[in-house]
Amino acid sequence: MQRASTIARQLTAAAGARKPVCLVVGAGDATGGAVARRFARDGFTVCVVRRNEGKLAGLVDAIRADGGAVVPFGCDARRE
Repeated sequence: MQRASTIARQLTAAAGARKPVCLVVGAGDATGGAVARRFARDGFTVCVVRRNEGKLAGLVDAIRADGGAVVPFGCDARRE
């Protein structure tokens, strides 16, 4: 089984993007945040989504402090 980051890199390359991008919906304080941090460490630009965008500040700061690229979004995925 391939790692998710490997699959995402392949999909990004096929789409012609310069840097791989990952979307993490439900990027909270536990599992979603850990997933986002892992993809950022692996060189992805991480788009993190949470219902309350303000609650993403700590995660965004942590990823950026580690040299990662992150874009926060506030969105209720149950309604999108």
